[in-house]
Amino acid sequence: MLVCAVLLLCAGCARIETEPTRISLPEFVTATLPPVTAPAATVTPLPPTPMPTLTPVEGMTTSEINVRAEPSTASASYGTIPAFSKVQVLGKDISGSWYRISFSAAPDGSGWVRADFVQVDAAAEIQVLGAGTGNGSGVSGLVLRGVYVRTGPGKDFESLGLLNQNDVVAIQGKDSSGGWMKINYAPAPDGSGWVAAEYLQIENVESIPVLTDDAAPTEQAADPITTVASSSVQLALPEGDTSESPLASFLFSPTAQRSGQAQGDVSASQGDLDDWFALESSQAKIVIDLFCESGTLQVELWQAGSLTASHAMPCDTNLLLNVSPDQVYGLRLSIPQTSPVAYIAYRITFKVED
Repeated sequence: MLVCAVLLLCAGCARIETEPTRISLPEFVTATLPPVTAPAATVTPLPPTPMPTLTPVEGMTTSEINVRAEPSTASASYGTIPAFSKVQVLGKDISGSWYRISFSAAPDGSGWVRADFVQVDAAAEIQVLGAGTGNGSGVSGLVLRGVYVRTGPGKDFESLGLLNQNDVVAIQGKDSSGGWMKINYAPAPDGSGWVAAEYLQIENVESIPVLTDDAAPTEQAADPITTVASSSVQLALPEGDTSESPLASFLFSPTAQRSGQAQGDVSASQGDLDDWFALESSQAKIVIDLFCESGTLQVELWQAGSLTASHAMPCDTNLLLNVSPDQVYGLRLSIPQTSPVAYIAYRITFKVED
């Protein structure tokens, strides 16, 4: 009986189930942080590639020349350099029409001169430099022939002055038609003026900004030059040269200079009717070559106020002039009265023959 009681007690113990202890864990909370904006990447521009600095090129002036602040005859003159002077050429404008040279009298020690009055070695490498300074579009223009600078974009605006062939101008902008360009023009009260685009050679004209200008034409008395310029007739603008004050002087000798060149334009009836050059040679023969589009120039050789020779010279021909050695002559270029051509832009070269 005792054994049965013990067995029954053990069996009852086996049926007792112990409940597991439950541990309450806190709920996991995910914190929502405010969005963080990544800083924008900053681009550090690379420094511009420096232009190679070329060694200055030695040159020699072929006539007395003005040294100017900018590559334009309308800019301020720092002084003059005599004919047959050695100069150091530092660079040239993009058209090659002007050289920048060392000139101690200039504020920064340099200035611009016409390239056609400076002889350099044909093989010399001359660095291309920026043409000018001041406000602008970064675009420059080369003047194709003499042209008026006006106060506004139109031929009815008052004239501020004129530019000569191969002047280089810095362009600020253009009018809405694209027919007129606003340029830097130092002689104007505000330092700017307008030029007809047809008289400028311009690269990257599309990049020039359009300017708005509400100025109205100023009433002014008409003059013969303005009247002709407003028509379709081309006109060479007066340059003030005479037989006593020529555009350029050339002295040819075996030891100094054996060739030279010049360029200009003349009109048949109004404006600049003739161009004068002075020639002196140690040799008795000078060959001249004339380059122009069409027409004929009258070439006259003068000495001591007397006409010694006269020739009708068509474009793209050459002519032999016989001169007395070491004598000064005046060379006058004009358009013959019978010529059907009213305007001629030309380039002329001189070379002595042994």
